[in-house]
Amino acid sequence: SYRGRPPPRRDIRWLRESVPSANVIRLVGVLWHDSTGPGDGLECSTDDPTSGYMSTKCVRALDRLIGEATAAGLWVILTARAKYAAGWGWPGEPDVWHSPALVEKYFAMWGWIAERYSTWERIAGYEIMSEPRTKDAAPERVASFMRGACDAVHRSDPRALCVVGPAPYYKAWNFDERVLLDRDNVLYTYDFFVPWHLVTADTGTGSDARFPGTFSCRDVYETWWSDFCDSSEQPVRVDASWLQRTTREVPYSLSRTFNVPVFCNQWGVKNELYRSHGRLEYARVLLDALVQYNVSSTYWIWRSYPKDDRPLDQPVWGFELVHNSGPRE
Repeated sequence: SYRGRPPPRRDIRWLRESVPSANVIRLVGVLWHDSTGPGDGLECSTDDPTSGYMSTKCVRALDRLIGEATAAGLWVILTARAKYAAGWGWPGEPDVWHSPALVEKYFAMWGWIAERYSTWERIAGYEIMSEPRTKDAAPERVASFMRGACDAVHRSDPRALCVVGPAPYYKAWNFDERVLLDRDNVLYTYDFFVPWHLVTADTGTGSDARFPGTFSCRDVYETWWSDFCDSSEQPVRVDASWLQRTTREVPYSLSRTFNVPVFCNQWGVKNELYRSHGRLEYARVLLDALVQYNVSSTYWIWRSYPKDDRPLDQPVWGFELVHNSGPRE
């Protein structure tokens, strides 16, 4: 995955050299109603329908990076990150769950983008909204919105995949038949940062998170814990068997039961989780499970940029693989 401002021109070469088996990038570059608040980053939305409600600056950046990636033999999934449109600031900010006018603009934006890239090679698909942040819209409402956006995409580029996933936040525990649309050429997607306190090394007790390790049911399944455990504090052992079983019972089950393609669009483990605490072992086991059950994936994230007070030369950075020198172990 890529996110934010255009990376250096040599970046695609670095990616090809570092991960020669990679065949797709998830370009989180349609930053639409995503950065309207103080301290936010680049914003792509405009009020001009003639340019698809997209700024010229963003479109030029997309053209350049998509061109470089496809020329290097990579497929591209073009992704919209629309924090406020997705429900982050409601009711202070309009979102697509409450504003028909914003929905109309959002669909028009996706139709315009799909038309622009409909003749470009190696456009794998368009990811409608990463991620739906609403916690009060019913799954049927979310699916209806995704269906409308896919209509807009496929009218302009019927060859491409329309990539959709569940609210809130693409959570794996909501990744079930309720996300399905009555159409072909749809790729169903989810996130997997599980357990969050493990992959971020954030346990509230320093760097004590380990893989394999034992976590509370709430730490593993969050607000869905009652679907899996008798109590929120019931211990859950997260190890290779758990990752394999979860991959089989969540994405693979949906794919096998309904004969649809599935895609883990984001997974990762921060460098704050020391290697000696299982960082690389977690990554290896999860990748093995995804491959075993034929679930495609993209890692979050190849590159990011300074944020808050974290300079690029800080030894511990995060999920990023570039500009991340890792912890001092």
